[in-house]
Amino acid sequence: MIEYALYVGLALFSIGIAGIISSRHFILLVVSGEISLLGGIVTLVSFLQFASTNDGSAFSALLSIWSIAALEVIVVVLVYEFMRKKVPDFDISKLSKLKG
Repeated sequence: MIEYALYVGLALFSIGIAGIISSRHFILLVVSGEISLLGGIVTLVSFLQFASTNDGSAFSALLSIWSIAALEVIVVVLVYEFMRKKVPDFDISKLSKLKG
């Protein structure tokens, strides 16, 4: 059973990394980062479930990781909205022009 979870985690992580490499839009970049984070979470939780007893440590680790990821999404969306208001044509390839 742990092999399937590891394969799913590896697939999600690979899809996320491929999206980060190939994306130029800010939202797609953030979503790809979240997909790769989800792959790491699936792998971590499968290892914790395999190694732990039934004391609920895997579930508490899963909740803490998901809450951190949710806060990350909120911060990224707020930063995106701030940047979109400041620069109407917001593209990730034009970030070097915003220095100064």
